[in-house]
Amino acid sequence: MKFSINTTSESQSGCAGKGFGTIFFGVFFLMGSLFTVFMVAETRKQIEPWLWRATDCTILSSGVTETGEDQNSYRPLVRYRYEVDGRFHESDRFFRSGGNTASFDRARDRAARYRPGDAATCRVSSNHPALAVLERSIPWIGLVIFFPLIFVA
Repeated sequence: MKFSINTTSESQSGCAGKGFGTIFFGVFFLMGSLFTVFMVAETRKQIEPWLWRATDCTILSSGVTETGEDQNSYRPLVRYRYEVDGRFHESDRFFRSGGNTASFDRARDRAARYRPGDAATCRVSSNHPALAVLERSIPWIGLVIFFPLIFVA
């Protein structure tokens, strides 16, 4: 009785398994890397206003506007005027990243803190004086920035 071992099919299935494993784990690596890059960019965007200079501003108008989005359909709309290096600028940017909310009451409450004619403090970008925010958001996304790295590892 003669036994023969077929090494060709075993080596072919081994190569196919390695190729599939490379593609499978490559997708995890790529997606984890992309999510990490996006989260770092968003964290940086939320941290920037904390480094901007405080400037006095005057509230011109205050209210709520509808954004037209399905999920976050309301935004506090507070228009303010400020001066930087002898030039006046106007803005209605509340937060660096929008400030939209699903709740009309929440948007109304945020806008109600700023009445027309009142003095307030806004934060102005040193590099772009036309870019200012009325409030700064806490960069909570920075707490989970390392989560996608699990998929990279």
